[in-house]
Amino acid sequence: MTSPFDMPLGCFSPSAFLGTGFDFIELVKRPEVADEWFEPSACREMTVGAVAAHGLSNLEVVLLECERPEPATARLLGIVEYGRPMRLNRPEDFDDLPGFRMIAEAGEAQATEGPARVVERAEGWLEHLRWVLPAMDPNKHVYLPRLPPMAGPLAMTLANRTNELVVHMDGVAVSTGLPTPPIRPEAAAMALTVLTSLSRYANTDLELIRVMARSERAKPDKARAI
Repeated sequence: MTSPFDMPLGCFSPSAFLGTGFDFIELVKRPEVADEWFEPSACREMTVGAVAAHGLSNLEVVLLECERPEPATARLLGIVEYGRPMRLNRPEDFDDLPGFRMIAEAGEAQATEGPARVVERAEGWLEHLRWVLPAMDPNKHVYLPRLPPMAGPLAMTLANRTNELVVHMDGVAVSTGLPTPPIRPEAAAMALTVLTSLSRYANTDLELIRVMARSERAKPDKARAI
């Protein structure tokens, strides 16, 4: 494999995505999250509320792609959304990417409305998704978030968005001292497929194999995906 464009998309589980969205919402409803809402999170340059709002906004991303007509543009295969951050030499350089600043600022703006409003919006998106997502064709042609005019199958977007839900749900939990909700097996399969593919692209297959099987031979930070 030489590129995340080559990644096979073998896992499409609407129920895992929806279930993870529900788990994330239930976490954000916890009083401990409200108490820490405007405090710094485990994610650089973002408050707990911003991480929660940004993470849950992935429900809206998928809902919009379900409702939009298919774009008339070239179609790409594989996981491509994270390609640019993977080329950074230092994790702190990610903060300087215009896309990261936009994400952080949008999350902070949504968070200023407070946890109740963030949860209310997310529950509305999830309710709509419960009806439309299970009936969708995983091969439906959709735009890739933040990468127009690139487009690809809905299965790609769902895998990316499931990874985002899982990662940011964990971020909220870690930031507030709460246990991370159990990751649903099919959601973990989608997230790990994305992350493993990206790690193979950012490093080498041998480096990743050593991280997982022979850690004493592994170089520091050689499992990095995003």
